[in-house]
Amino acid sequence: MRDRFKLKTKSEKLKVFMMNKKNKGFTLLELLVVIVIIGLVATITITMVYMSKNRAKKARIVADLSQIRKAAELFYNGNNYSYRGLRGASDILTLKTDISEHGGQLNVLVGVDSYVAYSVYPGALSGHYWCVDSKGASKDVSYTPSGGNCDNTPASSKLPKRPMPNRPSV
Repeated sequence: MRDRFKLKTKSEKLKVFMMNKKNKGFTLLELLVVIVIIGLVATITITMVYMSKNRAKKARIVADLSQIRKAAELFYNGNNYSYRGLRGASDILTLKTDISEHGGQLNVLVGVDSYVAYSVYPGALSGHYWCVDSKGASKDVSYTPSGGNCDNTPASSKLPKRPMPNRPSV
């Protein structure tokens, strides 16, 4: 009679144990594993949504800065070929509001024959700006533009330099 209940393999023992198990719910460990997996998936999803929002805001700010370039050229042609007064132009103020609503901060530096506009954008490294200028540049810069273009050089430094005369050696 004892031989009848003697099981030969581990899988047979496991089968009998599972059939005799009266508690048919989940164990605490199984529940914890499921909760951890759901938490990881939620974290990854939220991170991806946040990153996508920042990319969309940056794209909007870059597009607005591109519109500033077009508005500035129209202003230049209609303002006796000068950029003076560009910062107060209605198109620029409208775009400035839109840039602010998307997390940027528009700055416009104006000279007689040149301008530079730049803004911070969501997701940018500290000290980085998106910059456009009257020379046609549109790029990310790691400094605060202060010259007449996005290369951070004064507009006059772009003029060709005269060659230095040969000096006799002493």
